[in-house]
Formats: sequence, C-alpha cells, structure tokens
Amino acid sequence: MPPQSKFQEFLLILSSIILMVTAVFSGLYILSLQPSLVVRLLVYLMFLIIFLSVGLSIYWFAFRKKS
Repeated sequence: MPPQSKFQEFLLILSSIILMVTAVFSGLYILSLQPSLVVRLLVYLMFLIIFLSVGLSIYWFAFRKKS
C-alpha cells in the first residue's frame, strides 16, 4: 500500500536508510571474518537485493511525478 501522507513517506525513507546502513555494517562484518566464497557471494547478493529494493522504493515514493 503506498504511503498516504508526507509523514508516511518520510518514515518509509528513514526506515529504508536504516535498513541500508544495517546491511552495510553487517555485510562488512561478515566479510571481515574471511568467509568462504559461497558466503561472500551470498553477502554480495544481499547487498544487491537490499540496495535495489530500497533505492527503487525511495525513488518510487519520493521522487516520482505526483499526479
């Protein structure tokens, strides 16, 4: 369901940024442990999925043309 007010859009963007920051720190921590190749690829896949979904949601709800 799309946000109904500016405050809900702000909360969506804020929670998206918090999710991205959490993903970065957790991913960097996992990569600092020198994991196997499979685990590294899964962490990179996690980065890709989270950044794409968060970026698209921020773009869709905040920067799209209002009709």
